[in-house]
Amino acid sequence: MAFSARSSWDCRPPVCPGRVPAWSVEQFRLPRLDIYLFEVLRDDLKYTSIRYTSKRGVSFRGILVIMSLIETMILGFLSEKPMCGYELRKKMEQLQGYARTFSDGAVYPATKRMVESGLIAQRDEVRDGRQRREFSLLDAGRSRLVETLRDAHGFNITDSNRWSVILTFLSIVPDPDDRDAVLRRRYDYLNETSIHFFYCDSGRALETREIDDPYRRGIIALHDQQVVAEIRWLESMLGSGVSSQGGKKESKDVGDC
Repeated sequence: MAFSARSSWDCRPPVCPGRVPAWSVEQFRLPRLDIYLFEVLRDDLKYTSIRYTSKRGVSFRGILVIMSLIETMILGFLSEKPMCGYELRKKMEQLQGYARTFSDGAVYPATKRMVESGLIAQRDEVRDGRQRREFSLLDAGRSRLVETLRDAHGFNITDSNRWSVILTFLSIVPDPDDRDAVLRRRYDYLNETSIHFFYCDSGRALETREIDDPYRRGIIALHDQQVVAEIRWLESMLGSGVSSQGGKKESKDVGDC
């Protein structure tokens, strides 16, 4: 993706369900929108069917930028105590290292943006002859973190890696009803969505009974067991107001491939 729009873009988001938190270009004081989109990771873009227009009259469809996964983790870990960049990177790797690695080149541009946006504070000091840069959470950062967790939706609910980050810091949300609402969105997704890994040539999803390969069947079996365990945990957290729909459903009839 390459954009040449200047900071005069009007990035106010369209009205979306779930009070979607949007971060405008102006909030980051960046000279170019494309630099910001590149630095916050391409998979942190959310698409809508809404078209909105820049102040320069350029029409642009469907991009809504929200806080990146890295930025959520930074705010989350800083809510526990002040940390330097190295400590933040280690914490992120401990939480998500099984799925990805984090470099200083990913952490420090994010902290720079957040310092400039007034979400976190930066303090430089020399310790043992070495320069140390420590970050701490500001009230605005805590408010943004609570908003992001409370309004978690889309890939933050459906993607397992993102969901683990949301769940890690969900206790920061002060209202228990708001926390339960987030859990309920995940619960509804697990109960209402049938996830398939393998498809035939026509594009039809294959049911487990149609797959002979024992290793592929193992992938499905392990996933299904994990879903069942998570649904049971969610039910224990949400109480009697929910009831399982019986887990994964397979269709009675098998179509042609």
